[in-house]
Amino acid sequence: MELEQILQLGLHEYFSDENVREHSNALFALFNADTLPGCDCDEIDSFELLGTLCLTSGMPLKEKAQFLFDLFDLNEKGELRINEVTLAFRSLVSGTKKIAVDATMLTEDTDQIDTDQVALEAFELIMPDSLKYSLAMADDQKLTRQKFFDYVFNCPEAVSFMNCYDDIIGTKDPVAAPLHLMANKEDEQETKEQHALSEPWRDQQRFLRPEIADERPSPPPMDGLRLDHVCGRNSGTEAVYTSDGDVLYAAGAMVVKIVADGDGYNQEFFNEHSNRVSSLAIFNVNDEMRDMVASSDTGGDDCKVCVWASCTLSSQVTFSTRHKNGLSTLSFSPSGELLLTMGNKEMNSTIGVYKWRERRLLFTARLPGLGFYDCSFLSSDNSFGICGKDLVHFWTKSESHEPYRHCRGSTRLFPSQVQMTSIACVDGAVVTGSTSGTLWLWEGRVLVKRVEVFRFPITKLFASSAGLFVSTQDGTIHLLSKELALQRRLDPFSRSDSHDIETLCWDTNREKLLVGDSSNCLREIDLNSASKFVMGCHSTCHSALTDFTVDTLNDKIITVGEDGFVRLWDKDARVILQQHNLERGLSCIAYNQGADQVAVGFCKSDNCCSSDKTDVAFVILCGNDLTNIIHHGHNSQKTLTVCKFSNNGKFVAFGAKDCGIYIHSTDKDFPLVAKARGHSAPILTFDFGCADDSPDSASFIRSNSINGEALYWSTHAKKQTPLSQRHTRWESQSCIFGWYLEGAHDLCAEENSTCITSCCPLSDRSIVVGDSSGRLRVLPNPARSKDTVYLQFSTHHGKVQKIERCGDTLYTLGSDDSCLCMWKVSSLTWPPTMPPSLYNDHVIIDEKKEDQHLSVSLALATAQMEDLDFSTSHAEKTSSTHKPLRPWMRSIVPPSNYTPQLGPLPDGRLVLERIHGYDGHNAKNNLHYISSGESIVYSVGKTLVRYDEEGDTQHFRSVEGRINCLAVHQERSLCAIGQEDAEQGIVIVALKTMNYMSLCKSTAKGIQCLDFDESGRFLLALGGNRLTIYDVDNEVMIASTLTHATETLDVRFTTAANTLVEVGRNLVRLWFIKGSDMRFEEVDMSTMQNPTTFYTCVGWIDNDLIVGASTGDVIRFAGVTPISKIKAHTSKITNISSVAGGTFAISAANSVKLYDSKCRCIIAVDTEVLGVRHQISSLSWHSDTRKILIGTEGNEVWELSSKDGSNINDGPLVSAHASSPMAISAHPNGTTFATVADDGFLRVWNDENTSLDLAMPSRACAYSPDGRMLAVGFGKPVKDTAKTINGKWVIIDVSGRSYCIIAERRDSRKFIREMKWYSNGDRLAVGSDKIYVYQLASETNPALKVDISLVSTIDMNSPPIHFDFSKDGKYLRVNSEANELMWFEADPAIRISEASLMKDTEWESDTCVFGWNVQGTHHPRDRM
Repeated sequence: MELEQILQLGLHEYFSDENVREHSNALFALFNADTLPGCDCDEIDSFELLGTLCLTSGMPLKEKAQFLFDLFDLNEKGELRINEVTLAFRSLVSGTKKIAVDATMLTEDTDQIDTDQVALEAFELIMPDSLKYSLAMADDQKLTRQKFFDYVFNCPEAVSFMNCYDDIIGTKDPVAAPLHLMANKEDEQETKEQHALSEPWRDQQRFLRPEIADERPSPPPMDGLRLDHVCGRNSGTEAVYTSDGDVLYAAGAMVVKIVADGDGYNQEFFNEHSNRVSSLAIFNVNDEMRDMVASSDTGGDDCKVCVWASCTLSSQVTFSTRHKNGLSTLSFSPSGELLLTMGNKEMNSTIGVYKWRERRLLFTARLPGLGFYDCSFLSSDNSFGICGKDLVHFWTKSESHEPYRHCRGSTRLFPSQVQMTSIACVDGAVVTGSTSGTLWLWEGRVLVKRVEVFRFPITKLFASSAGLFVSTQDGTIHLLSKELALQRRLDPFSRSDSHDIETLCWDTNREKLLVGDSSNCLREIDLNSASKFVMGCHSTCHSALTDFTVDTLNDKIITVGEDGFVRLWDKDARVILQQHNLERGLSCIAYNQGADQVAVGFCKSDNCCSSDKTDVAFVILCGNDLTNIIHHGHNSQKTLTVCKFSNNGKFVAFGAKDCGIYIHSTDKDFPLVAKARGHSAPILTFDFGCADDSPDSASFIRSNSINGEALYWSTHAKKQTPLSQRHTRWESQSCIFGWYLEGAHDLCAEENSTCITSCCPLSDRSIVVGDSSGRLRVLPNPARSKDTVYLQFSTHHGKVQKIERCGDTLYTLGSDDSCLCMWKVSSLTWPPTMPPSLYNDHVIIDEKKEDQHLSVSLALATAQMEDLDFSTSHAEKTSSTHKPLRPWMRSIVPPSNYTPQLGPLPDGRLVLERIHGYDGHNAKNNLHYISSGESIVYSVGKTLVRYDEEGDTQHFRSVEGRINCLAVHQERSLCAIGQEDAEQGIVIVALKTMNYMSLCKSTAKGIQCLDFDESGRFLLALGGNRLTIYDVDNEVMIASTLTHATETLDVRFTTAANTLVEVGRNLVRLWFIKGSDMRFEEVDMSTMQNPTTFYTCVGWIDNDLIVGASTGDVIRFAGVTPISKIKAHTSKITNISSVAGGTFAISAANSVKLYDSKCRCIIAVDTEVLGVRHQISSLSWHSDTRKILIGTEGNEVWELSSKDGSNINDGPLVSAHASSPMAISAHPNGTTFATVADDGFLRVWNDENTSLDLAMPSRACAYSPDGRMLAVGFGKPVKDTAKTINGKWVIIDVSGRSYCIIAERRDSRKFIREMKWYSNGDRLAVGSDKIYVYQLASETNPALKVDISLVSTIDMNSPPIHFDFSKDGKYLRVNSEANELMWFEADPAIRISEASLMKDTEWESDTCVFGWNVQGTHHPRDRM
């Protein structure tokens, strides 16, 4: 009863008095559930209750462990004995069973045995080595508090158990709902799924992290990779010859080009695909362009087709198709202008005909039936055919402008239901091959001839100038004449090595035949000499390569595959030295350097029957003779996933799909030493390790499973805690779940469908990781942060299964593409312009700038003190800034005559006619001449404006985000718009029509700079410290890389092809682009005298680069070498505008200068003399019309003459306020309006566009009803000058041109927010912290004087933002800053609290945003 009373006292904090007893009784009964029937015992186990309440609480794990230690430390000595730990674990398991749904799954005996074993392990870990294998437990063994914490935090069972019941949450209303402590099954399942996804290895690894005092960012990786060679070919894809005799074939996500080099071969790569390349087609365009190649990939619902030049490996056209699961076949038309695409042959797919140069789909159709194997254009662009299970189908048209018409092939003369496997066009005649070995000849759509030549099914047809090549399923190739007469038979394979032929290609010039087979091997047959050359160096010769290992001493590679072959390769020559067929699928391999032994693991089917042959799990082979089997091993009944020898050669271990690790001795007969059980999923990888005191003896193993587990073992399979392995030296670093790769995992976590699959250290400073999308990343070692600098490479399709280094060569294996890639490893030297790193002892300091702290004058401080309002309490100020959820909704009442109905559509629409203003603050390079110089383009906020001088007209195009920068290509009349938000991308607009052209999705965090190349096809973007190059025509990204610079200020394409320049803080760089790869070369600026810190902008003198500096210098380059420097300005160069002929214009803060090609100043213009009050932000020079545009930070555009530097217009071409926010008031005449802003100017916008300097910021203005007076209120929330008088307001006579102040007043010390006239002009309401209503009495001539008297003052809890007069002038409707809606009597200033009294009142204006008539425009969740 005492415990129950304590429980009730504790529940009083959460439940009402009437429910406390009910909830406490329910909880007490739950823990008393195991009382024997008929027993009146009213007691429960206090350890069970308190321990379970601890586990189900929301306490952190460390606090839970502290509470439990104190609870079971019965002697209060700060240590636990074995009986106390056992009692603790038993009580916790027993207590949590009573609140768990599936508590009946385990018996009590099973619970107790498992619990006692966990408790026993805690003491085994602290035992000395002399007692570790003793069956007895020493009585004096105790767990201190720290040792207890170490065990709990490092034991996966304990961590999982304590997190499983973490923070059980009941219903939302605990008062009304009964107490439910039983866990819901769905919630429990969700908890388990979340726990599975929480990366359990992180908790197990946290005690292995070294204590690094320096937490500065990691340095960039100090090793780089260069792809040197690829072994492997995508099965089922074409291999083709180019006109030069080079060979192209698909491998992973690349197309490989084999180029003859003397007696050997080199490889080059086209790598603009990101998924598996599924098809190739080639067409000879002309002698200049050489061959155009089309390649496609498996990009899901939107697979990509690239058309590129074989000589340069550069993409010409890229477009997406709508074929699902990729393309199986591509075919150029006879003219080369059309491209035929066929979807995956295994799906109910479609075909498409594209005019590829225009990326335009001309025709598409769904294929009738299932199973189509081949397609091809026939004798002209107007016909193509497709063959498959459903015979042959033709599509034809009479004229090029007509659509294709479908017709099924007619077989009336030769009735047959055979499957057609391939189609070709031989000298205008259509020929198909079938599974019966028969050739079929067609005229039009009619089958006219059947040629029964072969006994085996036909697999491939290839029409050439030499005749028709036919391959059959027996691996034989036949050459037929154009009349289909057999001329020659070729046997590319030996009789013991026959494979299905997948691709054929004929080289007319060299009279050689290229053959690709199902083993992914390429063979070249010389028809003149009948010699056969196996291109084994370019393929693995495995149908599916599963694993490899490297013999580092003898420079050999050993590979295994699902075909059962073990092959020994020469690493440099890449030729097969030995091979042996083990007649079963092979899964893994390892090499023992000391004993020259090879361990090979077998694949096993899950449902295979046990036999003497299939029971063999692995074999040990002799390294010198693969046919010599040293040992047949037995361990797992499942497939072995990984194997590895220890460095000392004493152990060989195998990981298996049965979640176990089998550790064998390498002594005679390779006995099984131990079996490690503890993982819950198949083994992914493991490493051997040794203790510090025995560096040559493998003593430990760390292992990873595929579900994210990381466990530790002794070589006798005894589980170890992570903490005990803190000083272990590991022989390899293949485990991917470790503290040293936490940053790499975080980097992949940002990409939802990507995870790390393999890793390998390149050195002590760098590590390379492979992921599930086929990418390699080189990161610093260790990679602790996801924000570190890294290098990225894409070659494989799908998971990178294994990475291994041998000398200066790195090998990577893709599990899906079976390609073995060989990379050259080289050291990198990063320039000093890199951001500060762990190894940099200095931090780059900015140039000395003006002190950013304002010096406050005594007058300003006094003025600010005067404006302080001490009448409002702190509580009132706090409440005024809080915005309740839509408080104005409580004050709205519909009018009496309101009838609910669907409102009519608006009877009018808004058309944008004019924008006054220019964005000179937030945008860069956003002002350009276009066309002949009679039009300009610039940005304002989210709008692109084209201004035509002829007709004085503006044209607009709005985008989703704020515009940061522009780039214009004059010849193509294109404008690229860079937006603030990366998700909004880069928009391309046609300037002639102002219509959208395309959208480039951005990967950066906001675009800072854009530039077109000379052709206008490629666009360079800088954003978020990332450079990206886009193909504008194809709307795809070509290349992207981090700049790794502290600050980049400008980037531009150079006049040279595939080169760009980057300038910024302490850097001038040239970037070189090849395909999707980008590399830079740092320009040494130390050769110039007094080098500066900031290089600000880029320009050109003909083909020579010039760079502006913050010192006012302009530096000229010859190639990559700075050769001269001129002092152009005394302040920072802000812009350079270059034109043809070598002349250029440069701008600084308040001046513009023009230079000729010899860097001689032609003219200098001081813009302050012309009346330009603000610094220059943008510059554009049109040399033909000899006009210069400058955009200023005051949001104005000025047009100057480059002849004499005079202002072409009377004032600025585009005018605006220099700062915001602004207030606006419309004149009663409907054509004039006035604006005021924080820049202190009043602007009247009419034909004259008058401007008046008020010398104070203003945020409110209002025209009088007759339009002869304008009221202006002054002030701003935070005063920045003593001249500003918050609360002051004036009335200006605007009836003439004098603009005289005829009245002024100040009744508040807060800035004026709103002003409103009553319609008869005798009353004016002014809103500040309160609303002041004034009576005006004027003389006959209002230009002389206006008398003002204060009528009433309306006190408010929150400042007013909008208000309206009623039509009779008696009432004011007010919106406040706290989102309130209120009504007041204007004269006595009395608040009307009942909204229903005002429901039928008519108002002069509707400026209040909170009201009944606009409630539907507000979002339900808006706090307003």
